[in-house]
Amino acid sequence: MGVILRGDKGDVLMVVCDVRKWQHSTKLGEAIAMRKGIRTPMEAGFRAFILETDCIAITDAVRRRMDDTSIGM
Repeated sequence: MGVILRGDKGDVLMVVCDVRKWQHSTKLGEAIAMRKGIRTPMEAGFRAFILETDCIAITDAVRRRMDDTSIGM
């Protein structure tokens, strides 16, 4: 799994790679990668960033959860 953090002009600020043996579904793997893609810049002190992914199923699930006002987000 890989995470690339780029600045607003496209310059690379940080690269993170993580090797895992996947025994899970592809969607779960994508979700884990997205979590890493959120946690990594936050742990480095970044508070404003855009997360890009090619997994529409996970993106839609996150959006649905964020739109659900009953969970208090």
